[in-house]
Formats: sequence, C-alpha cells, structure tokens
Amino acid sequence: MRVTFRQLLCRSALCGALALPVLAPRAALAESSQDSATVRLIELLIKKGILNKGQAASLLSQAEQEAGAAHRARRAAKTVARESAETPPVIPKGEVRVTYVPQFVRDQIAREVQGQMLRKMELNGWAAPDQTPDWVRRVTVYGDIRLRYQDNIQSQGNVASNGLPYPFPDFNAINAGSGYDTSGTALPPLLNVSENRAFYQVRARVGVHAQISDYIAADVRVGTGNDNDPVSENQTFGNPGDFSKYAIYLDRAYFDIKPLPGLEVLAGRTPKPYYLSTLMFAPDLALDGATVRYDVPVSDSVRVFALGGAYPVFNEALNFSSTQLVKGPSRNAYMFAAQGGAEWSINRNYFVKAAAGIFDFSNVAGKLSAPCFLFTTSDTCSTDDSRLPYYQFGNTMFGVRNIVVTNTTLQTTPEYYGLSSQFDVLDLHGEFDMHNFDPVVVTLEGEYTKNLAYSRSYILSRNPVNNFGSNNDFQGGDTAYLLALEVGYPETDHLWEWNLRGEYRYIASDAFIGSFTDQNFHLGGTNAKGYILSGNLGIGPNTYVSARWSSAEVVSGPPDGNDMLQVDLNTSF
Repeated sequence: MRVTFRQLLCRSALCGALALPVLAPRAALAESSQDSATVRLIELLIKKGILNKGQAASLLSQAEQEAGAAHRARRAAKTVARESAETPPVIPKGEVRVTYVPQFVRDQIAREVQGQMLRKMELNGWAAPDQTPDWVRRVTVYGDIRLRYQDNIQSQGNVASNGLPYPFPDFNAINAGSGYDTSGTALPPLLNVSENRAFYQVRARVGVHAQISDYIAADVRVGTGNDNDPVSENQTFGNPGDFSKYAIYLDRAYFDIKPLPGLEVLAGRTPKPYYLSTLMFAPDLALDGATVRYDVPVSDSVRVFALGGAYPVFNEALNFSSTQLVKGPSRNAYMFAAQGGAEWSINRNYFVKAAAGIFDFSNVAGKLSAPCFLFTTSDTCSTDDSRLPYYQFGNTMFGVRNIVVTNTTLQTTPEYYGLSSQFDVLDLHGEFDMHNFDPVVVTLEGEYTKNLAYSRSYILSRNPVNNFGSNNDFQGGDTAYLLALEVGYPETDHLWEWNLRGEYRYIASDAFIGSFTDQNFHLGGTNAKGYILSGNLGIGPNTYVSARWSSAEVVSGPPDGNDMLQVDLNTSF
C-alpha cells in the first residue's frame, strides 16, 4: 500500500491547515523505525508552530531521500552477500588452501590455544596465577569405551569322520587346575573347535596423566578385563551372569622421565614402547619393567632411535612349594629386549620407517622335575612352577612332572605342561607410507620374526604332546611373517574419515610365545595362517565404527580352522 506524507499529515488532523503538496511515496522510509520517529517529530514541530509549511515540506523531502538511499544500500548489501555465497572464492595464484590438517598438527594447535588462553586469563586478571589450581594445568584425564559384537565360526573340517572333534587339549585349564590324570581314560579339558559362538563384549578404560615437572610425568590407567588374561581387556556381557558387576584391574602405572633431549625412561607397568605390529604382541598387552629410549635427528629428513629394557615375565612365589618343608629354589623369568631403527622422510610424499630387534626370553621354558611321588592332588613336584601360567593355542608343550608310579591301581598321575622350546626372537619390521593422495595415506607394512633359540632335536628330546601330523611326525616351526596394505585416513576421529586394511599372517608353532599374541586371529596363539580384512569409519568427534573379518587355519597338526566377525563401536575422550 502506497502512503503519502499528505495522507500521514491528514491522519494527524493537519492536512487542511498546512495544505502541503503531495510528496513521493515513502515506502522505504516507513521500513525504518528511526525514519518513522523523524516524521512524528516533524508533525509535532508543526503542531507546536515551530515549523511552517515550507520548512516542513523541505525536511520531509530530505528525510525521504535519505531513507531511500539507506534502503538501496541495504538491498545492495544483501545482493552482494547472496552472490558471495553462491560463487566460490577465487584463490590467488600461489596461495594454498589446506582442507585436511593432520592430527598431530591439530593437537599442537590445541595446546598452543590452551596456553594462550591461560596466559590471557592471567594478564587480564580473570584468573591470577596463584588462583589457577596447579593440578588443572598438570593433570589430564583420558579414557575410551568399546562395544563389540563377535561371532566365532568353526570350520566344518574340524570334525573327524566319527563325528567327534579332534582333541586339542586346553593346557590353560589343565595348568590352572589340579592337572590332567594321564593314567586314566578320560579326555583332558579340550578347546572348542566344533561349535560356533556369538556374544557381546565391552572394554572400558580410564586413566590419569600427570606432568609432575618439565621432565617427569606419571600415568595410571584402570580398565575391565580378566586377572589371568594378559592380552585382553574385554568383558563379555552375561558372564558370569545375572547382571553381575565387572571387575576393574590396574592396566598401567608408570613413570615417564625425560632427563635429556631425546632420552626417555619408562618404568613400571608401561605400554609397549617397541616399534612392532600386532603379530607378536597383542594390542592391549602391557609390559612390567623398565625401558630406556634414545631418539635423535641425524639430518633434516632422518631420525634414528634405539631402545632396550628388562621385563619380569614370572616371579617365584615366596612360599613355593607350600606343601613341602624344604622350599624350592627361585625361578624368575625375564624378557630382555633391544631394538634399533630409523625414520626417513624421503620427500613430502614418501616416508619410510624400519627397525630390527631382539626379544630374548630367559627361563620361560618348562623344566622336568626331579623324581616325584604324588599321593594326593595337592602334592607338588619340584618344577610345577615352570608350567605355563597362561596358554593360548599353538606352542609345543610337554609334561613337566617326572612322576614315580608306585601303585598303578591306586595312584593317579596328574600332569602339568610347560613350553618345550626356548625363545630368542629376532624381529624385523618396516613400513612405507605414500601421501600422494592427502589426506588419504597408502601404507605398505611387513614384519618377519624367527625364533633363534628353536631346536627341533631339543624339543623332541622332551617328549612333546602336540603339533604332530597324521603320520605322527612332529611339524613344529620357528618363523612368522605379516604382509599388510592400508588405505585411508591415518585416524578416524572425525565424521566420515575412513580407512581399509588387508593383511596376511603366517605363524609357525614356536615362532614366539603364544601367550602374548592377539586373540583376534585364530582365537589367539600361534600355529596359524590366514588373512584379515578390516575397516573403520568416523561417525563423529573421536567416535568411529569398525568391522573386521578374519579367516585362519592351523599350520601343522590336525585340522583346526575358524572365521571371526567383529563389529565395534568406539569412542575416546
């Protein structure tokens, strides 16, 4: 509706008195509350007799012109904004727009911003230095949660022609109990190789990292898990049942000391400090002991590192043997490790990292006892402590008790089992990264291990009980290797970031100790070969879903194959 100033003045009962000429429509002026106030002010001045008709007409005309100019300026600004949104910006020649920022750069930016904010708060008096709690600046709380669905699918070839599963002894159950009576006819506890199993699991961990000083830090983390399972922190839903609460165990507790540039000392229950894949050590495995690491650049593109440490694997019980008046000697087992390697940034697109290491396990093999007389299941033999504390499939085992049979009709012969082989493992590991398709990275990875302490004749001299073929010939081995290809984002902690990985593994029976290996390949242990396909997809900040399919079968011995499907929901904070 077009409204003239004459109409506005007539509405105020001044039309006839002023006899003003009809002015141009002022739709633009009416859009502004400030302009409306100007008109009302002029009307009031006329009413009071301060302005005459000529003065009023002149002021109204000026106000109309100013309002129109303002209206045109607003429309022009809206048009420019709309065109800017529809048209992508022109990037000047030589300027680079970065669409992906690596995680370590984002972390560094976050730390710098946090430091700048704290300094600004102190300078502006928002929080004086003595008013900011010291622990806030020194302590970081972190953690993660993972929900998992897992389906274990046994191969039909695992079942013999008579319909019974092949007897794969569960040495873990035997050694944790009162032993297996070899004089009887009953089967020992057996691993499941015939029935499929599906279940749900949760892993929850929370930790605290404290920066004690510039060169001393401490870290403590607790999580779900099992006190007799060193390689997994999973808790299965419904086990033990009736919505029972889950146990929490100390997962990490260590000092991180950096007394000199490039020199670092880790002491306590630490994460694995060595450059390794998951071929030999499970992802959740922690090491007890101390590590010294030195890392130094030798040029702008090359860094070298060397590290080594000692780690108690087993410590003798103070009262062993509890049922004997004369106590047995101490049998402490250790892992001594050393590794050296280098990182080489060939150019902005190619990166190489490689390392060689020795992992020497001292006193871990089983020992045959002195002649042993057993009359009750609670009696012990001199080397019972050399039985393997935690067993996963694959390693060659033998009976550690030299039982003297005095009465075959009344006496039982409960046996325990230990590792037949010594272990001194050489590990070679390397990877080649290609950043030609940033932010997508292509990685080729390879690892090879060989047990230098392996001796076929030594193992056979100990009368092993497993890893025999159909012709009763021993088929153990000492090597393992992994080949892998990974494509995608290095991390998947943001929406739609992804990566895919495929790998092939071959693990002979005694390439390394199966107690420490990944449970996600052939249900853990050694003596297995097969492939793994996996993928991750970010669905939000620090949250991603993953899927993994593995298929594996034994390298030696009776048929035993299985497939595994895992679907995970992961988040961290």
